[in-house]
Amino acid sequence: MPITIHGKEYVTVAERVTAAHEELEKISIQTEVLRDEPVVIKATVETNKGTFTGISAANPAKSIEKQNPYEVAETSAVGRALGFAGFGSVESIASADEMIKAGADKEEKPQATSKQIGMIGLLGSELGWANTKLTAGAKKLFGVETLPELNIEQASEYITKLKEVKDKEETKEDSTACENCDADITGTTANNSLKKYGKMLCMACQLKENK
Repeated sequence: MPITIHGKEYVTVAERVTAAHEELEKISIQTEVLRDEPVVIKATVETNKGTFTGISAANPAKSIEKQNPYEVAETSAVGRALGFAGFGSVESIASADEMIKAGADKEEKPQATSKQIGMIGLLGSELGWANTKLTAGAKKLFGVETLPELNIEQASEYITKLKEVKDKEETKEDSTACENCDADITGTTANNSLKKYGKMLCMACQLKENK
């Protein structure tokens, strides 16, 4: 059954394979590895209509493709070859599997705001993390190369995780009061604030100082 993505219908590779076997008395589907890094697979489908090929590459930045690059690329390559052979190409040569693999079934999220990136940097500073460590953490969680590549939801999730790490570390520390608003702050926050602003400020007041 076709899957609708952005108003267009796409057929899965499994459905294309089934349709081909049901319609044809004889069909040959062969695959070969063209490259290993990144993985690139070529599929060749031979039918009484002729010979058709499809090529697909795995994207190592995506978790499922990083874990099973050969399987994912092979599935997409076979789907494309069958699409060129005329099986399941409702509105596109691309299969439903390929569109989902590419993330086309998901709405594109807006990029992280400058305020979110600033908060990530501030939390990293509070934790004593260098920018390289912050970036490495974001890459491990979301597959991005730089912090500005985070979308708004990823940035929010990263901020939450950093706060959780910070909270765990701060449970062992004595607290003091922010000189501006009297909010409780930890020793680490107070010391970092003293170095940067010359007074003990909570994170919210530090952000105000930066404006």
